[in-house]
Amino acid sequence: MSLGRDEMRSHASSVRDMLKSLVNCEGEEQLNPDRLQNLENMFVGLKSTDVDADRLKFSRLEKALMEMSAPGSKWPQSLVDLALEVVREWQKKLGDISDSGAPLWAPGGRMHSVSKIGGWAENDNQDEESSWQFEGGDDSKAYVTGHNGFQVGHWWIKKACAFRDGAIDSKDEGITCDDSQAYAIVMTDEEEEESPLRPDIISYHADMRDRGRFKLLKNFGCHLPIRVLRSWKLKSQWAPTAGVRYDGLYTIKGYGVKSLEDDGPQGLTFHLARDSDQPGIHRAIVHPNSEEMDDWREYRNIREKFRASTIGIPASGQDEVSTSGQADSSLTTL
Repeated sequence: MSLGRDEMRSHASSVRDMLKSLVNCEGEEQLNPDRLQNLENMFVGLKSTDVDADRLKFSRLEKALMEMSAPGSKWPQSLVDLALEVVREWQKKLGDISDSGAPLWAPGGRMHSVSKIGGWAENDNQDEESSWQFEGGDDSKAYVTGHNGFQVGHWWIKKACAFRDGAIDSKDEGITCDDSQAYAIVMTDEEEEESPLRPDIISYHADMRDRGRFKLLKNFGCHLPIRVLRSWKLKSQWAPTAGVRYDGLYTIKGYGVKSLEDDGPQGLTFHLARDSDQPGIHRAIVHPNSEEMDDWREYRNIREKFRASTIGIPASGQDEVSTSGQADSSLTTL
């Protein structure tokens, strides 16, 4: 029986995000009979599946099989041989299938409708979040208490993408709030005093320039939960390796006040605990997964190529992946 697009995507995720680490860390003997049978069924299904470039771009299954059959792979040789056979068939039909980047700026893509203000500036090595925008956005979409429709572990390339979807508002500061309360925080830089063994316990150092810190006091007094997002720029072992990740709902259990200067602004540190009636934190910290990292590398690669072609900054070569022709159609939105 042939495999549908969603089945192919599910197989790719299983191979890359669960089984690969299991095999690499503990050996091929960890592939019990049920897991082996499932993989063999996948290969049987692929033989009767009419695969085109769009299906591969959607599923990422070619990446899973190329990783499985790469030199030095620790997968059982029988599976390596099957993966090589499928990859060669696809290459014969479709050409270079390694060149299958994600359509980030297309409708439904992770960067759809998000653009960089003023284009890439010379020496813009930090790629600041404040330089990205989503035009036509509505702050009020984020002014909802609770998950607001987001699953724990939801991941974005940029804060502007989280604003587009309604997870946060458009303020440059990290606290999403209106006149009555706060709804979300994005932690970055040194804002989290990490608890080494507890990603569900947070001491959050609110930026003194962020007026939303006083709205957090309302959440504390009324026991209102708040959405917590961690940025890859957060100096914490719990930060995502790339992008911005939603880690779930937290409740403020207390706070501390410290005057940093005479008659100056007050520093506030909020102590938060993760609410228990939601999926566990382990559902969040597995993100970004392999598919999300594909898109992060694709974004970085497009950025480097665009900067090299417009302002003469050589591409670094880091995170180099194929653009699949996407760069030309996306450059004006960067």
